[in-house]
Amino acid sequence: MGRLELFGELAKACSSTALERQLDLYLERSIGKDKALESDIRKVCLNLADSIKETEAFAKECDVMKGKVEAVETTKFLRDRVQKDSLRLMALMISVKETELSQREKDLFGEKLKGWLPF
Repeated sequence: MGRLELFGELAKACSSTALERQLDLYLERSIGKDKALESDIRKVCLNLADSIKETEAFAKECDVMKGKVEAVETTKFLRDRVQKDSLRLMALMISVKETELSQREKDLFGEKLKGWLPF
């Protein structure tokens, strides 16, 4: 079934002659939401990376005071936090890449709907 036939069938089913434009608008909005989400995730990544650096620096300062039990335990705790936060940061960075991929998939689908690329 060709693109125009497909839209004809969908238009009949939806009783709309502007179905193609509606689908295009939906994809544009969805891509816009993905871009906003990606931007928000990137901001969180930057804040988390800054926090990790600060925690690492403080752990190094505490590590200098090896004679005190509190300093040793604090250093262990902080290094554990850094490791967990680093894993969290990696997961967020994966989310950024997945969001970018989602945008590209939607963009390619839109190009297919417009007939610029074959299905």
